[in-house]
Amino acid sequence: MGKRGPSRKPLAVLKNRGSWLAKVRSEPQLAGGAPSIPDGLSEIEAKAWSEVCEHLAPSGVVTRADGLALRVLVDALSHFLAARESGDDKLRSLCRNDLLRVLGKFGLTPADRTSVSGTAVQANDKERFFGTA
Repeated sequence: MGKRGPSRKPLAVLKNRGSWLAKVRSEPQLAGGAPSIPDGLSEIEAKAWSEVCEHLAPSGVVTRADGLALRVLVDALSHFLAARESGDDKLRSLCRNDLLRVLGKFGLTPADRTSVSGTAVQANDKERFFGTA
């Protein structure tokens, strides 16, 4: 069974909007920057690691604490590529579904991109309406 209800808004967004929830809720503060590439990755996995970090680290979606989750992503990608080369349709379908699930967790599909937020702070309602700070 999947998660119920809408995703929680980041604390920075709540504070910017002046929400009372910002006073009662807390979030872990993680070190910024991309995790370092682990040893033992294949060439394909290392390239995927670098590309994902290049795109997601500046937005704050990936931090140094996300190394294990990123490893799962590059594993899923390498398994999908191997299954595609094997010609086994059932295996390819299973690997594709796994890859899409993990890509969604990082917001790397168009449909999932809106549910993932980084450290960038959005403008509050007053600023969006009036166009001022």
